Amino acid sequence: LPNKVEIQVEERERTFNIEFMNGYAYINNQGYILEISSENITDKIKIRGYKTTEDNIKPGNRLIKEDLNKLNDVAIITDTAKNSGINAQITSINIENQNEYSLYMESEKKTVHIGSISNLDTKMLYLQVMLEKEKENEGEIFLNIDFKTKNPYFKEKV
Repeated sequence: LPNKVEIQVEERERTFNIEFMNGYAYINNQGYILEISSENITDKIKIRGYKTTEDNIKPGNRLIKEDLNKLNDVAIITDTAKNSGINAQITSINIENQNEYSLYMESEKKTVHIGSISNLDTKMLYLQVMLEKEKENEGEIFLNIDFKTKNPYFKEKV
């Protein structure tokens, strides 16, 4: 018999953050709340529009089921954005409405309305082109449309 036991521990990694009271709650990609901090780690995407109540936001807890389902969509969005080379530009994702997700890109000064996660690869291709075309302009990009009847468009902030 072996006379030793090997244990491998894999720590959960902070993937996203949510604004919480006067600070931030860091969560992993499975929705576990890892820590609460006053420090804002700027390379973590902020999740906005979540439904989990403040009294449930404690280290070790998980987001509620509705938020977990949306977090799966967020993972798909960020993976697709990473494949398109624009993941690093996403500052926050609003998950309030599962059919109307929106991204905010602070460096670009643009809000991107992507709608649901359907046709996400196509939406990201359009987004790449529109970011380049409207590089100097602040505003909103609308990709939450039926591509068969309309084209995506940019609305400049006035």
